[in-house]
Amino acid sequence: MRIWRTSPFVAIVAVIALAMGIGFTTTMFSIVHGATRPLPFVNPDELVAIEKLAPRDGNTDASTRPYDYNLWATAHSFSALGVYESIVLNFAGDRREPERVAGSAVTASAFEMLPAAALLGRTIRHDDMRVGAPPVVVLSDLLWRRRFGGNPQIIGSTVRLSGVSHEVVGVMPPRFGFPINAAFWTPLPIEGAAWQPRTGPRLQAFGRLAGGASIDSARAELNTFPDALRTRVVPFQDIETPREVIRGLYLLVVAVSFVLLIACSNVANLLLARAAVRSRDAALRLAIGARGGN
Repeated sequence: MRIWRTSPFVAIVAVIALAMGIGFTTTMFSIVHGATRPLPFVNPDELVAIEKLAPRDGNTDASTRPYDYNLWATAHSFSALGVYESIVLNFAGDRREPERVAGSAVTASAFEMLPAAALLGRTIRHDDMRVGAPPVVVLSDLLWRRRFGGNPQIIGSTVRLSGVSHEVVGVMPPRFGFPINAAFWTPLPIEGAAWQPRTGPRLQAFGRLAGGASIDSARAELNTFPDALRTRVVPFQDIETPREVIRGLYLLVVAVSFVLLIACSNVANLLLARAAVRSRDAALRLAIGARGGN
């Protein structure tokens, strides 16, 4: 405050420099904390993602298909297995303008595996996944409040997803956005059909490890199945935030930490320069009898 009274420009520069350094560093720490924190589910370390490894020649489709899901579901290394497909559809059905909304088509086992219960109504059931079953949809809490004002009578009403009518059967609790900020969930119609290898939609498989199973043992068991392609099993956290992204975020934390150090050193040099300029004045005041604080 004394510097503010005598040298307001110096005080303003010091405050701005420190505010920018502290602000940048705090922001990056918050981003890294959000990206690396555990998934908000029961025993998140047991959740894994399963992917097929493409051969080096690149001539074979390495996408996960319904046939692979049905095959992997028999593995003893998993207590449960599910698949999902990320989709973006036109959402309509209320009085507002239609909009493009990101959602996910999932298996009923996804909600059982996490586990996750609906705030209103119910989640997707296995009967909803049968080919030819009536289309249903589960809404996220954010979409429900934004489009329908949190109307509790939404259950049983009809909305349109890219022109197809779906019955709203449930609303999920706040902050539930599996797999990655999904705003709605529809069933994957993959049950009741004889799927052949490399046919059907491209899916992302995930599962929960059974008691005593590890990622290595699960990968070893899956690679014993009669399939032309080998698989890899990784923590599901790596799907949401790849390790390359996490390494990049840590590098940014180091960079902004240097920005904070530079800001602190600049402020220190600024104050030292001010003190050097005022040293002759201070010496003269002391020589004529002034005391500290005057």
